[in-house]
Amino acid sequence: MSNDTKVDWNTRGKTIWNLVGDLYSFEDHQMPVKISLDGGKTLLPLELLVDGSSIKGDKTIKELIDYFRINFRNPNLEVRLLTTEREGTLPISILGKSGKCCVLRYFGQ
Repeated sequence: MSNDTKVDWNTRGKTIWNLVGDLYSFEDHQMPVKISLDGGKTLLPLELLVDGSSIKGDKTIKELIDYFRINFRNPNLEVRLLTTEREGTLPISILGKSGKCCVLRYFGQ
């Protein structure tokens, strides 16, 4: 893959399709989903933005997958982390597990 076609998850983020695929890879779909803006050091409540719609509050992996399935017909919409801390949105760089939580993380400046 050339540098021109290489995907940069730090700036592009994930689509609903990408994120749901990643969420399905976790064994425990009852695991709560959190976000992190500092590479996983601090866990924050779920706050996402998709096509102008915000998704906030406590959700498990299963609930988040179901929410996407019910509310969005286009799986190619980008899902972004919503943050008041940095006044805007940030791409989801990677998913991981921290303790008993699934964490959507941003790695960047």
